[in-house]
Amino acid sequence: MIARIWKGTTSSNKSSRYLNYMEKTGVQSCLNVRGNLGIIIFEKPVDRNTEFTFISLWDSFKSIRNFSNTASNDAVLFPEDKNFLIRFDTKTNYQNCFLYLPKIENESQKQLESIRYVPGLLI
Repeated sequence: MIARIWKGTTSSNKSSRYLNYMEKTGVQSCLNVRGNLGIIIFEKPVDRNTEFTFISLWDSFKSIRNFSNTASNDAVLFPEDKNFLIRFDTKTNYQNCFLYLPKIENESQKQLESIRYVPGLLI
């Protein structure tokens, strides 16, 4: 498994709108490509800003190329990203996954469910 890692920063007052925008653009674009194995988005408050780390998981570099339409590690940006972002990576990083071991508590949790973070709450 290959992790494709990208970071971007918004002002904190735009972070929830940007997260919604990412779900409609980057997340959906990744999920629509054969070979995508999942997506993880982290957010971290930094001063008055919010830094997002977008990690997409892939079965091969061929699948990544099908997503990015390029053989390079250029970031895939969407039309309105620049309306939200004050800083962003123009290149992505790749890391090979050495171990991926989701914890399964019981039989009903065999399929991983999407967990959405709302500041102060997990829903």
